[in-house]
Amino acid sequence: MPLMFLKKISSFLFCAFILVFLVVLDCRAETIYYRNGRVFSGQVLYRKGNQVWVKTKLGAMGIPIDSINKIVNEDGTLSKYDYKSLSGAIQDYISKKDYAQALNQCALLLESFPEDSQLHYLRAVLSQKSGDLKLAEAEYKFLIEHEGADAKVLNNLGAIYAESGQEKQARDFFSEALKADPEFKEAHANLANMFMQQKDYSGAIAEYRKALNSDPDSSQIRYNLGTAYFKINDYSGAKSQWERVLYLDPQDEDAKRALEFLKAKGLAD
Repeated sequence: MPLMFLKKISSFLFCAFILVFLVVLDCRAETIYYRNGRVFSGQVLYRKGNQVWVKTKLGAMGIPIDSINKIVNEDGTLSKYDYKSLSGAIQDYISKKDYAQALNQCALLLESFPEDSQLHYLRAVLSQKSGDLKLAEAEYKFLIEHEGADAKVLNNLGAIYAESGQEKQARDFFSEALKADPEFKEAHANLANMFMQQKDYSGAIAEYRKALNSDPDSSQIRYNLGTAYFKINDYSGAKSQWERVLYLDPQDEDAKRALEFLKAKGLAD
């Protein structure tokens, strides 16, 4: 009897929280365009709170962020202090899927904003996506130590341990993620995947069903739930789940083959 395999769920379904910053090297001066039409040319020293501080002949001067329309460097590129304009460039950068460059730029920005939890989370996710699990682990732990860890952080860290075969640590972090958010689909699915690997099919079924409570139309989770039913010889349950997969996605080849196998063997008629 051929083995049924789990659908791959993007490296244990780690969350797709994507925030990308476009960073440029520091220039000697920037130009600030105010909302009221005024223009200031000079050096931006830093950003603190809701102000950008610039160098003037009389010393440092704070400019309220709300009064600024755009900040550009000497070469016309966006300044790293111009969050409003950068947000418009984020989507274009994401569409390029240049995660390695995003990672490099994230590291540069962290030099200026070392305590920015969103940047640490971004670098962790990008590192995990790029395969640098050590850096990702370090960044997630930074967030935990600085009380910036939510269910996504705990789940993603669990996924790293699961991928490296550290099952106890992975299970602990998935459980912690579910304590933070009992309805968190990804953590339930990750825990179910671990149970499948350990051949604890009853445990897997329970976790997949919990994941479906949050996302009943997930064809991936339903396919895997069908596989778990198949493993305990509940062919009717497997058939029901795979038929639902085809209802949700008529082009799903895995579900088609699974149902054809059941039919060929005369199972769950």
